[in-house]
Amino acid sequence: MPDGLRIDDCFRNLRDLLADLPAIATDAWIIDNRLWAVPEPSGGGIAANLKRRAEIEAIAEVVIRRAVQAGRLDLWIMTHNGLEKVDHHEARAIQHQTLTAGRYIPLEGSPSSLDDRPLWALRSDWEAFRQRLMKDRGVIDLEEVGASIKAANRAIPRIGRPVGTGFQDRKFVAEAFELLKNGGAKSANEAARIIVVQHGDKIGGANFDAKQTRIRKAVMKLEGNGQ
Repeated sequence: MPDGLRIDDCFRNLRDLLADLPAIATDAWIIDNRLWAVPEPSGGGIAANLKRRAEIEAIAEVVIRRAVQAGRLDLWIMTHNGLEKVDHHEARAIQHQTLTAGRYIPLEGSPSSLDDRPLWALRSDWEAFRQRLMKDRGVIDLEEVGASIKAANRAIPRIGRPVGTGFQDRKFVAEAFELLKNGGAKSANEAARIIVVQHGDKIGGANFDAKQTRIRKAVMKLEGNGQ
């Protein structure tokens, strides 16, 4: 399906996204009710990371299932006649095995016409779902302030090599600075976090925190220069 993402790809994509997004109140409820048997980590950083991964996967699983069941995310199957939309009532039994296998695996004793069929989401639907999720978690869609960001880039064409960033990061520094000026972020740190969530794979740094620090320092320098 050229214009689609299989549901296991959606699940991995959402898991990675949630790892970088702010938590909300329902996350704690999901963790408490789904991972109550997971012991507290006692093996240092590796154990803690594994526990956090399990928590993120639990949240991602519930988020996708609820979206499908509520009709907020449409799923499709390929048939001899082409694409066919899945009735969201029939997809109520989506479980972890389905999300990791990419095909519908029914609950035991609950056969379905979807059995063993790959499930797909349209790329456009998935991107819209991601954007709604980010807004629900307090992250601004930067496309909505694209004109202001372009203006900021033109306004500071010679900021050089900001402290803590590479030359290639200038665009992202400008975006973070514009967010701060327009009230889209309350602090340089929050502006940097939003930008790293959106563009982290294009920003230099060993990890999320390092990238956020690079952008934050550069934004603070621009503030200090009265840009």
